[in-house]
Amino acid sequence: VKISLDALVEHTAKLPRIELSWPDQVVGKGTVRAMRSGAVLGYSCLVDGLIEKIEKEMGPMEHIIATGGVGKLFAEHSSRISQYEPNLTLQGLRILAEMNFS
Repeated sequence: VKISLDALVEHTAKLPRIELSWPDQVVGKGTVRAMRSGAVLGYSCLVDGLIEKIEKEMGPMEHIIATGGVGKLFAEHSSRISQYEPNLTLQGLRILAEMNFS
């Protein structure tokens, strides 16, 4: 999400950098609110839609975990994400290191 917004701002003439937060409404009134709605709600729908398609292929998933910098924002508002773990990748790497060096 952040990379997409950076590209949008860098490759357009006058769009401002915006803070990622949950929008008050879907249809933003003004540039900043419209950008926030498009970015945050758009990616939220993308995540929920991908989870739905994956479950159609693979079957229901009991736990869906969000991770990373903006994962918390989506986890708080997603009907599909059950947990937020900001350092999941680092935890996995620690477990692998312990398995390989013990």
